[in-house]
Amino acid sequence: RSVVPPGGKHDTKVVVALVRRHASGHTVKYLGNGMQRSAHQPWSSSKVLAAHHAAAVMRSIGNVGLDARDEKSAWLLSDLLTVVTSYDSNSTRPDVSSNAIGAYMHWIAGHEDANRFMHDVIGGDASESFGGNYGEPVPSEVGYDFRTPKGEEITSGPYPTPTPLISNHMSCLTMAEWIRRIVMAREEGQDVADSQSILYGAQESELFPNLQWGGMSMGTDVYLQRAVNVSEIDRRSGGLWRIFSKLGAGTSTTEHPGQFEITLNGYASWPVLDDNSEPVSNRGLEFAITAAVAADSGAEADRAMQDVVTSVSQYLMTHYDASREVLV
Repeated sequence: RSVVPPGGKHDTKVVVALVRRHASGHTVKYLGNGMQRSAHQPWSSSKVLAAHHAAAVMRSIGNVGLDARDEKSAWLLSDLLTVVTSYDSNSTRPDVSSNAIGAYMHWIAGHEDANRFMHDVIGGDASESFGGNYGEPVPSEVGYDFRTPKGEEITSGPYPTPTPLISNHMSCLTMAEWIRRIVMAREEGQDVADSQSILYGAQESELFPNLQWGGMSMGTDVYLQRAVNVSEIDRRSGGLWRIFSKLGAGTSTTEHPGQFEITLNGYASWPVLDDNSEPVSNRGLEFAITAAVAADSGAEADRAMQDVVTSVSQYLMTHYDASREVLV
């Protein structure tokens, strides 16, 4: 709380899920500013969570996930996840926006079931809810029959928007834990292919043919990148570092009427490797972070979020990594 005081002028909320890997597995330590269970509107930051839930439902039907192709549109779901994170809808597919694909994920797997999944699987509090759309209708081009490159097929959906509507109202603790599980799918015993689709987009993109990495690796924000000396992180890790993020923002009509809100769901892996490219014990950082702020303007909210992410990153570097050389 001394690093990021709770509430205050920007109603700041933040949670970190700090990961430590060791020979017998891994441990997770949760750090927060005292508002870790305070639910709020996460805006578009929750679209990747809707995709993860869609993958879970699809896998429960058959051996088909986010690396599959929608047979109606012929688009790869993993390519659509790059639309979600990059907001690049392209003039050739004008109805296929980030917001529309976010809604599509709920129509594939069910709004009510997304809410159940958030509570029963992720561990969300009774005060939280999930299953709302994102302000735009599902594209008419897409369908609900899916096929993998190996020819496996399933049908999932459509699940229309329910009445009454389910709002997206989640805490930083729930979302940080959810992001951690997406990244650590292998350790959680889940199918890695779905997490790869969320984090990197299509392995061989068709909508973005010259793109090396899509998905959450090309989020629109640079809060984590600006919080530390990325050049030094690149040097000490031999280039084997990662940052994933999904931003959400909008003008509130509920918690902070008239104010601009930002929520960040992010993940950073900043290892320290020796000359043999092996990790150095007790060095480097790996963590999920979810933070939320509100302010009178978008510019003020942006500055407030950067201050939060920088303060948290530098605290973690000092107390859990001792890598002062990467501090800004």
